[in-house]
Amino acid sequence: MFVRVALLLPLLHSGCRGAEVDEAVGDSAFDEGAIEADVDAADAPSVEVSADTRSDADSGVPGCGATSLFCSGFEVAPTAEWGAVRETGGGAVRLDTIAHSGLFGLHTSIPIGAVLGVSAMVTKDFALVPSTRTSAASVWIRLEGQTTDADLQLVRLASDAAGHGVTVLIGPAGLMVETSGASAKRLPITTSPPNKTFFKLVLEAPLVNAAARVRVMFNTSVVFDDASGSTAVAGTITPSLQLGAAAMTSSPTKAAFVVRYDDVTIEPR
Repeated sequence: MFVRVALLLPLLHSGCRGAEVDEAVGDSAFDEGAIEADVDAADAPSVEVSADTRSDADSGVPGCGATSLFCSGFEVAPTAEWGAVRETGGGAVRLDTIAHSGLFGLHTSIPIGAVLGVSAMVTKDFALVPSTRTSAASVWIRLEGQTTDADLQLVRLASDAAGHGVTVLIGPAGLMVETSGASAKRLPITTSPPNKTFFKLVLEAPLVNAAARVRVMFNTSVVFDDASGSTAVAGTITPSLQLGAAAMTSSPTKAAFVVRYDDVTIEPR
């Protein structure tokens, strides 16, 4: 029997609650090389999925195994797999056909003029392994440029709902890592990310109220390794993974921003 399911994502998410965005971290100057929104013809406002066109291979997530804490290939609406979808201030979350594998990937975008609080994000809570308290989020990500004119969150391992944890963000100087716990600091990733192509970004960190070793990898290469930051405050740890574009400053963005994701896994370390 032929079954057809239409996924009209902007209509699905309007009532969902997401994790809060960090407090402002300062204004950023305009960069002439600021990112421009990608306007691919494949970016339709909705995606129609025919159930009889999907195979077992389409639903598999590369790297997902028996010990994985969570896996998502974005082959179904994000609300079916992720705990919250957050679209504020013109931010949009949807599926499109630009993907690393399978039929679909996640498309997130925020508009020109975005300021602190404007976001397009998905969030998934997960359980830490008590013995190590360390997790690695592996995400296939596609950036439509290597800098932005203002700081934007891309990937966060959060230790609570108040914004503590470790974040990979993009700004005028490129990619950076921000740790926020008992103390807060921000350091650059000195390796430029691939442009307009999917690459595997791995963010590995313990969520602890102490010095925490944070590592970032592009594909198999370590591009960031620092053990001087803290990723949590005293109290109960409620870990989650956040993906998507979120404005982090009060200075309006001068260009729209698009970032895509696919094939997500969370692994204990």
